[in-house]
Amino acid sequence: MAEWIAGIDIGGTKIAAGLVDAKGTLYRRLSIPTLAERGAETSLEKVFAAIEQILNQCPSPDRVIGIGLGAPGPVHVATGRVVNPPNLPGWHDVPLKKLVEERFSLPAR
Repeated sequence: MAEWIAGIDIGGTKIAAGLVDAKGTLYRRLSIPTLAERGAETSLEKVFAAIEQILNQCPSPDRVIGIGLGAPGPVHVATGRVVNPPNLPGWHDVPLKKLVEERFSLPAR
């Protein structure tokens, strides 16, 4: 049975999400607007929505082993905190890794 990984790329205009198997083969992908101009709370909710949507497309949700996150910098990689990206207004010291792990009960990097 395959293991799955969700990958999320957060940008100032869109959030791209993908679901890959453990070999890196792309199974599903989607893109939604970030709505960054509406502030940190809205754009963070859009990140969560993208993760939820891509996880809901997994054929074996119980086999998802983690979530990979890409965010504009600066980012403190060791802690998973987004420091102050110029294209995400209001994202000041956001503990993205922690928030994603708590919300989805999966390891995030």
